[in-house]
Amino acid sequence: MEIAQQEKKSRWRGRFLWVLVLAIIALVAGIWQYHSIIVEVSDGAASDLYDGVLHPFKQKSGLGRRSLRVALIQSEFTAASFGQDRDNYYRLIRIWERLLAHEGFGYHTLTDVPKGEEINEYNLIVLPSTSCLSADQRQAVKDFLKAGKGVVMTWACGTRNEYGQWERYSLLHEIGGMDVVAPPPASSRDVSTAMLSGGYPITADLYPGFRLAVTRFDQPVSCHVRENRVMIDGVWTDVEEPSFELHSVRNRAAVTHGNYLGGRFVWMGFTVGSGRETPVQRNAFFGLIRNAMVWAGHQVQAFKPVWPDEKSCLVSITQNIHGPEDVDPRVIALLRKHRVPVTSFVVPRAMAESEGLMQQLAEIGEVGVLGDPAVDFKALSLSEQQRLLTAERSAVKSLCGKPPVGFRPASDREFSEHTLDALVRSGYRYISTAKYDRMVPNAIRSFRKVALVTRPQLLWMLPDMPLIPLGASKVAHDNTMLSHFAQIHALNGFYCLSFRPSVVDSRFVDRLDALLEAISRENVLVTTGLGATEVWRGWDHIKMTTLHMSPKRISLKISNTGTENVDDIVMYIELPRITSKLDIESMTLGTALPDSMSHDGIRWKLYLDSLSAGKNVTYYLDLPRNAPRHTNASVMHGEADEPETGAKPE
Repeated sequence: MEIAQQEKKSRWRGRFLWVLVLAIIALVAGIWQYHSIIVEVSDGAASDLYDGVLHPFKQKSGLGRRSLRVALIQSEFTAASFGQDRDNYYRLIRIWERLLAHEGFGYHTLTDVPKGEEINEYNLIVLPSTSCLSADQRQAVKDFLKAGKGVVMTWACGTRNEYGQWERYSLLHEIGGMDVVAPPPASSRDVSTAMLSGGYPITADLYPGFRLAVTRFDQPVSCHVRENRVMIDGVWTDVEEPSFELHSVRNRAAVTHGNYLGGRFVWMGFTVGSGRETPVQRNAFFGLIRNAMVWAGHQVQAFKPVWPDEKSCLVSITQNIHGPEDVDPRVIALLRKHRVPVTSFVVPRAMAESEGLMQQLAEIGEVGVLGDPAVDFKALSLSEQQRLLTAERSAVKSLCGKPPVGFRPASDREFSEHTLDALVRSGYRYISTAKYDRMVPNAIRSFRKVALVTRPQLLWMLPDMPLIPLGASKVAHDNTMLSHFAQIHALNGFYCLSFRPSVVDSRFVDRLDALLEAISRENVLVTTGLGATEVWRGWDHIKMTTLHMSPKRISLKISNTGTENVDDIVMYIELPRITSKLDIESMTLGTALPDSMSHDGIRWKLYLDSLSAGKNVTYYLDLPRNAPRHTNASVMHGEADEPETGAKPE
């Protein structure tokens, strides 16, 4: 009896131990999957970005204070020009003060531009919507730049004198070679849209093609840029009128930066309070202003090139194959001549009897699935959509030998709420949508139930540039492909040309030949739709930020917020002045120091061999010994041990 009871207890203990082991394994797996979900917004460099969205004006500890010393100009001339609305101008100054305090920058609110010895107290002047400046004040701004310092200007800065009269040559014209031309177009919702470029410190952590929404109520302005020394970080666009986007980016600048007399300047055609109140827009808006101040103030800043291998643009050529009539041998010969891969989206049902043509398409690039125009996805359930998409993948695989991973919906067909999940469960990795855009691939979340937790699966979206037929009523240009490519290349964006061979005009092949010739002359990456997602997926997940630990030390944080390893990471570090050696040390165990090199002693290039999924690393950078020291920093707002109120002390 006792032996039986002991055996029963032993079996119970064994079962309990097995259950406990399984519970521990499940808990570890669940924690790891949960970590993979939240790492994108909670760890490393990404946490700084996320925190800025939720708390844009939260006071930070002294540990993160930067050595920037700002003269915030509250122009009484400009306030007078506002008339009865002068309180709105003063509210704008208060917003700037909150922003500077949030960033930990030392600042004084001044009623005049610093002159003489007072210049030494600051390394940055901010002119918020300062439309009215006297001749002496404009000269003081230029003297400040001549001293090797920086200026941030917003709106129609310095376009009027102290009496409110228009100046023939404005401060913008003298410093940046820019002329205010007209208000930008506005949508039916009274919103103007600035399309941002990439690859510059000003737009660090913002992808090229990002649409920054600005309220029309604040009267944003557009500038024509005359000089090549001025770099364009954003242009005004019109999402409701495609032909507007065919103009040169220099004709409608929204954000610029450049050098003048040894100093740095940044200009934005809108005010600090003009951003739309959504988390993504607010994060982008204040991130852009923060980057502008850091760069113009000669502070240490980290950013990465937009594309790996420092390519200036990404190009993908796609064609819609509705049937055998769309397989054009002239197009195939031209693509082979230029050695350009193409993505062919086919309707499997229409190509079922054309195995030879399908093999030709597979030989010149990637084959994807084109939605059948006869199928209405909105009328299908999730299981019906999944069944249909799986069958179409199988049909293409049987004809080409390789399953497709890209899907393009038929024209004028909308998705249902189940389509994203159906695509993920059927094995597709991206969808290609036709619209006028310059944006890079975007990740769309599709939630698929897996063990333990429900975690998001990423389905990538490629925005296409559909070919505008020559002579279209809204387009006055002779060659829209060359115009679009020139703009997208200038913005470091993604150009995905889409066309159907059987409906283009007789001159299309010649125009495509001219486009491919232009592409071959530039440092661009030409790939398929799948190649575009593979290039961007890992690259987009690399986030980085700098934090000033002290006037002599900077922390550099780098995060891989994705779920896959990223290899061959390239970063840039801009220092405040020339240095012959970059002193860097790792603060993360088991992480090697990045290789570094420089061509001019100001901008250094850093290489990391690899960064694993969810990995966050921190490095310390020691600034050169001759870096500028604080001057009266202890009495500045944001730098004092105790917070101050009021303007600069006597």
